[in-house]
Amino acid sequence: MLFFSDGVEDQLNGKEEDFTRGRVTRLLKKHGNDSPKALADAIFTDIDLFRDDTAITDDQSVVVIRVH
Repeated sequence: MLFFSDGVEDQLNGKEEDFTRGRVTRLLKKHGNDSPKALADAIFTDIDLFRDDTAITDDQSVVVIRVH
């Protein structure tokens, strides 16, 4: 299960583009079999690469829970 605040998908880059839910979905598909920490780290890493030197525009919370 993946929960994230709107600050994740609403993060802007230098072109004022949003990070988007679609990017989060692609990361989930790519890293969904990884550990919860690895998935959360991948999301935050991708956000940082996406935003480059643009300031963080809102809170960014991610919760990943693996259910067996």
